[in-house]
Amino acid sequence: MWDIKVNFDSDNDDIAIVNATWTEAAGSFSYSMRRSKGVGAVNSIVATAIRQRNEWQRKNGLNSNAAASILTKINAADPQGVK
Repeated sequence: MWDIKVNFDSDNDDIAIVNATWTEAAGSFSYSMRRSKGVGAVNSIVATAIRQRNEWQRKNGLNSNAAASILTKINAADPQGVK
């Protein structure tokens, strides 16, 4: 689930600082961007945040799969390690 915070620049209220945090069972992903206001900027922020979150999820999946594979091989090679 996304949690979004928007703060406007204290010197220029046409500039927004967007902080987006995605939380799931595997952990949290945070994304921050400073952009001008407007539909184009909002669309860019949304697309970039989702794309980067998806990449984070992909890498987490690779890490989890690699760890599970190594654990399986260690347990197969070392019977003392299996409880």
